[in-house]
Amino acid sequence: MKICIVTNYHEEATSYLYKHLSEQHDVSIIYLVNSGNKKTHIFDLSIVPEGHYGLVEPALSRAVLEPYTSYLTNTSKIRFYVFSNKGYSSGINYKLFSRLSKILKQERYNLVHIIGQNPFLMVLHYGLGNTPIVQTLHESYAHLGKTHWSTRLFMRYLKSGNVKMIFHSENTRNRFYRGNEKRYHESAVIPLGFHEILGVFRKNSLPTLNKTILFLGYVKPYKGVEYLVDAFNQVRERIADAHLLIAGKWSMPELYESIKERKDITIINKVVDVEDMVELVQQCYFIVCPYVTASQSGAPLTAFEFDKPIITTDVEGLSDMVEHGVNGFVVKKQNAASLADAIEELLINESLYSEFISNINKFRLTSGKYTQSVINKTVSVYRNAMGISSLEHD
Repeated sequence: MKICIVTNYHEEATSYLYKHLSEQHDVSIIYLVNSGNKKTHIFDLSIVPEGHYGLVEPALSRAVLEPYTSYLTNTSKIRFYVFSNKGYSSGINYKLFSRLSKILKQERYNLVHIIGQNPFLMVLHYGLGNTPIVQTLHESYAHLGKTHWSTRLFMRYLKSGNVKMIFHSENTRNRFYRGNEKRYHESAVIPLGFHEILGVFRKNSLPTLNKTILFLGYVKPYKGVEYLVDAFNQVRERIADAHLLIAGKWSMPELYESIKERKDITIINKVVDVEDMVELVQQCYFIVCPYVTASQSGAPLTAFEFDKPIITTDVEGLSDMVEHGVNGFVVKKQNAASLADAIEELLINESLYSEFISNINKFRLTSGKYTQSVINKTVSVYRNAMGISSLEHD
């Protein structure tokens, strides 16, 4: 099979998919990059000239990929494609995504795997014509907010079309296909892959900061940070030297103002770049995800990449990644008392903490079976989209 992956963000998961698929199949990948944010979560494309759109020159791509060659060994089939940050009133992105579809058709792929929910990807769907397409959605709805009309249009197209769909959690698939049992059973749930590429930034000499609890990511209402702060207040009554670190851009000003001067809480109110994120994860004692709602999250996979336990709430998409009492704790959502008990237990029970780390480490060391399962399931969806029987060869 000759496959091209086209992905908008989600570089940790898609790099994992590309790396392991390309070890067994003929796979290329194109990372879509917004011209208004050329420094993505993983890749820094600030060297690309201002005003450049479309495919990035190979020499510049090689320079961008240089820090990652210890992980992404096959970089010759990795490309970047810059689209505009202008809104829907401008026609430039329609032209850019149409141009990309022509490039893909000229390169004669057996299948194109599109990842992301950028509405302009619908232009790519139409432009590819009869080329088989698989679409992965990380999110299928807006968390505690309204979905933009363009996204609703794209979702409606995906629901009604014949595109083979991949989701990363049963929760996401259920929400997307609610009331459409036929399409539900035609789709697949394949878990996110490990965030192995983050290991490029690992620093071997960093010590773990005892009793430092980390929340990582955008601080939005659906993340449940107010319950974490409430739980931490309860923990502090019993463990005086506990410390909470909240790292991510805030959109909850009242909560921020109420805790920003506290000495026992450190706030990093900005989008955390990948190197700083890895350092924070390496130094924390464990990670907490107090989410109120979620479809899936990369937080557990990031934590496990650095042998860190995690405490999460019982929302679908998160709780299915964490084994309660094995590699972390799963507690009731919107329940500060339950969260406080779990935090306290992991802070004071050193033998349990060590056991969790040992279990995570064992899982990572035997991750080959997990990876092969992810690849096999993905290839099965590809074959299905191409009308190839599982008994047939490429």
